[in-house]
Amino acid sequence: MDNLDGFEHFTSSFRFTYPYFANLVEKGPDGVTSFFVLSGFLIPFIFTRLLKGHKQAYATPWNMLEFIFRRYMRLAPSIAMATIIVTTVGYCYGPSSYLYSLFYTTCKQWWWENILFLNNFKGIMGIGSCYDSVWTISVEMQLYFVSLIPLYFYAWDRVYGYIAIGIFTVTWYSLLYH
Repeated sequence: MDNLDGFEHFTSSFRFTYPYFANLVEKGPDGVTSFFVLSGFLIPFIFTRLLKGHKQAYATPWNMLEFIFRRYMRLAPSIAMATIIVTTVGYCYGPSSYLYSLFYTTCKQWWWENILFLNNFKGIMGIGSCYDSVWTISVEMQLYFVSLIPLYFYAWDRVYGYIAIGIFTVTWYSLLYH
């Protein structure tokens, strides 16, 4: 009887906390959006700190490549290891398992999309899906590439940077709402 009382206590605590956890799941896209906004504020800071480290007032193509290379080398090994782990887990479950077809079969063929940070384009490019829960990291890496264009102009001259940011903003809004 004591075991049942503990179970009843557990279920009543679950009923009490369920609205909180349901709200977290419902607000998940807001968390992803705030992650992108925070990253968007950090990208110019990191880039200008890189330029100050080289004691340069302007950006060169080598600075831009170094910026992307540092980011890639920080993220790619983790993504590669995670892809290897889920592929191995899928293989260990055996061919009759759902995880086998979800992870092993797809990752055996589409592992490169995680390493190149292209796994969020599966609907557009028609490629497979290997461990697609890391799509936010792919999007952030792609935003790093895109953000280099206005950052280059901003490091060159602030007025040109503001013009580039304005052109980017108008372009994105016209693509979204056209």
